[in-house]
Amino acid sequence: MAHWDPTDLPQIEGLVQRMLSRGTDDLPVIGRGEMSVVVGWPPGEPVVVLKRLPPCASASAHRHAALVDDYETILVDRGVRVTRSHLHVVDTQDELVSVYVVQPRHAPQSMLSAVLAEATGLDNRLQAALGAVLDAIDVIDDRVGLDAQASNWVVDEAGGVELLDTTTPFLRRHGVPELDLDLLFSTYLPPLRPLLKRYVAPSVLARYHDRRTVLLDLVANLHREGLQRWEPAVMELAGARYGAPVTRDEVAAYYAA
Repeated sequence: MAHWDPTDLPQIEGLVQRMLSRGTDDLPVIGRGEMSVVVGWPPGEPVVVLKRLPPCASASAHRHAALVDDYETILVDRGVRVTRSHLHVVDTQDELVSVYVVQPRHAPQSMLSAVLAEATGLDNRLQAALGAVLDAIDVIDDRVGLDAQASNWVVDEAGGVELLDTTTPFLRRHGVPELDLDLLFSTYLPPLRPLLKRYVAPSVLARYHDRRTVLLDLVANLHREGLQRWEPAVMELAGARYGAPVTRDEVAAYYAA
């Protein structure tokens, strides 16, 4: 049976660096983001998913690891189930370190977006799952934010959900993000970083601390994932809960923005 061991990380880092520089396919790529690449390990039969964040200073890496752990703990304390992450720091060749976020690999068909794609109607499991996502949105406040789009949840057989991606810890203290913005924007050209930190980050991060905006983001991303047939059901469930239904005009405006 395939297994994973943290001592594999130097080998994984070498393979990832070769993949990024030469375009090799030594590892199964599960996803790519603006600042990360996600791979499975071991290659033949992945049992874990590893998200590699951009290389950074060791102190920044350890601060980020502690912040992710705090974020997950706070979410769990507020009743949100989370697939817990384990962050590992790996030395590179240029005095920086790479941060790997390691999680158990879930079956692709258990992702909420995949469940929605396969479902023919709003059965008990799916209704429970969508209700659980709305429960998670309920915990959002000025201190704690959340990215609730469908691709960020895994669903069990009873309709319970777990949050997958916590690598951007949406935590604020007195309205100020605790996230290291230098790490967040480290892949951008140095002249752009101060502008992004001052003019872009505050409004972008603030969206995840507003329940209605997070709900709009959830519905709008259904459209982006080709799941727009589920928009009415999610809007109806949200309207019944909040008493102020999300409208198609709101979703269209958010999607177009």
